[in-house]
Amino acid sequence: MNRIPLLKAIDGGSPLGTPRTPRSPRLKRRILNVSIIGFTLLMVACFVYTTVKFYAHDMHVSVEARETARDYRRSATASKDSKIYQACQSDPSVQLPLLKTVHTWKGRQPAHSSISIVTQLSLERLSMLRSQCRVWTDKITAAVYVPYMKGFGVISDEVRALNGSKLQDIVIFVDDFYHKLERDAPCSLDLELVLEKFTDWNDPNIGLYPFNAVRNRALRMVETESVMLLDADFMPSKTLSLSYQKKPSVFKDMIDTLDKKVAFVLPAFETSNRGLDGKNIAKKVALNGKEELLSAWSAGQVEGFQVEQYPAGHGPTQFDRWLNASSPYSVKYEKGFEPYILVHRKYVPWYDERFRGYGRDKIVHLTHIADQLGIKLQVHDYAFVIHSPHEKSSTFKKTKESGQWENLLDLYIKVRRDISLQEFVPITSFADSCPKVVLAHDVALARKKKLKQRRLRRKSRKNRSKKSRSGKNAL
Repeated sequence: MNRIPLLKAIDGGSPLGTPRTPRSPRLKRRILNVSIIGFTLLMVACFVYTTVKFYAHDMHVSVEARETARDYRRSATASKDSKIYQACQSDPSVQLPLLKTVHTWKGRQPAHSSISIVTQLSLERLSMLRSQCRVWTDKITAAVYVPYMKGFGVISDEVRALNGSKLQDIVIFVDDFYHKLERDAPCSLDLELVLEKFTDWNDPNIGLYPFNAVRNRALRMVETESVMLLDADFMPSKTLSLSYQKKPSVFKDMIDTLDKKVAFVLPAFETSNRGLDGKNIAKKVALNGKEELLSAWSAGQVEGFQVEQYPAGHGPTQFDRWLNASSPYSVKYEKGFEPYILVHRKYVPWYDERFRGYGRDKIVHLTHIADQLGIKLQVHDYAFVIHSPHEKSSTFKKTKESGQWENLLDLYIKVRRDISLQEFVPITSFADSCPKVVLAHDVALARKKKLKQRRLRRKSRKNRSKKSRSGKNAL
């Protein structure tokens, strides 16, 4: 057979060499254009199909993750005992402070109607804890931080007498301090002495006070259902604890309000005099309540805390309004607002322990409480706190000089972004004891793992089916 006519027929010629009608150049170009367009559309369709098939599962996971996270947050808001408030997580890539308990002192058992001040301090600030204990007639839970260098002793840049002390001497010193307070002061004090051990003087963390890690240690000791989150250099107004201790109905109304996811803001004040006279004025105001504060305000002796240096910190409290307030009033949380609050313990999240050194540690906690967990803020009408003047701490200087200030700013920006996405979970050194909270990315990972396991099971079944068929064929 003549193969040339056959090849022409396969390639579009007339069958078996039959002469064909020649095509015009115009028709050829049209056929070519249609072929190119058809081929292009076919390739686009294949690409779209492949892409959609490839990403279908991930898209489904993403949507499901967002919906699950949203539903979870709604259920957390509705539930009084939701685990979301006590959640924390670990991060192996971050070096967190490793604090060890040296000794714990337990005070008198408080009555059921009690509120605990939760605070933290270094050895150099024990006198401030004494001042708190003398004006507060209820429970105080405090953690005292001790940095310790192996082969040297206690590290103290502020008090030479403490620098290089042996640990057992510090325990004896704190024990004496504690029992004097329990005997002479009206407060009931629970105290924990915690140690951070260093082995190298070149360790960059020496001198950077781990504020949030120590706060968590104090928070873990709380036994009362309500807490006042306060720094050791502030004194609360004595009239607050006296008011609910004398009238149980006052305490009941307060707890009922806190139970509705409301936190009381305690307006923060400071004295215009930063010396000894300022300390005496602060003690007098704290002991005698709002009337004494109003008198000191009129005399120019007290003012809102850091209203000039950092107005965002306490400006939203609205000090002028509070001076004439006869009932609590609501305020909105604003960026940078870091008030001292009275809040139900079950609504207090853990502090993020990555914040070490001076700055932004407390702001992050308050932002988490208000912006993500949805706690409403009300300014208490007669309770307040006042700052006891003191010299700037050494950790402030170390934070600035070491570059940690910039690191904390970067971390703060990242955490605020996570909070805005409702995805922030504090990082702590005790994550194993925190309840597991399911967030969107956890749902996505779980979904991908489940899909992978399903594909493996399907593949395994196919392999077993093939083997079974091949065995039957062999028979």
